[in-house]
This record gives sequence, C-alpha cells and structure tokens, in this order.
Amino acid sequence: MPRATQSVVFDDELAQFFIGSMAFATYAVHIQKPENRLDLAFILLLTTVAFKFTVNSSLPRISYLTTMASETDICGF
Repeated sequence: MPRATQSVVFDDELAQFFIGSMAFATYAVHIQKPENRLDLAFILLLTTVAFKFTVNSSLPRISYLTTMASETDICGF
C-alpha cells in the first residue's frame, strides 16, 4: 500500500505557514503598547512550540532530519 504523504505534508506546512505569517501581526500593534506586542509574540511562540510537539508526536521517529522537521524549525525559530 503506497503512502499518502501529500495531504499530511500539505496540511502541516499550511498550518505552519499561517502560524509563522502571524508573526508579522506584531508589527500591526502600536509601538506605544509594547506589552501588547510582547503578549502577542509570546502567544505565537507558545503556539509554534505546541504545534511542533504535536507534529513530532504524530510522525514516526527517525534518526535523520526530514524536510518537514527542518521547515518547522526554520519557521518556528
């Protein structure tokens, strides 16, 4: 039975793209409100870390770096 990896990869990459692109929302917050900017940045950081743990727990363990893991690392940090 062949693997159906396209939908899994697309779904995970799309979600990671949306989470990563929301980082630009911190620039929409007024500069006079740094506490709101820090709140938003911290929430996005926590969301990225939680998403990475969720994706890593659903994928099989392997000893080498995959494209999915490298893209998550680049977008997350």
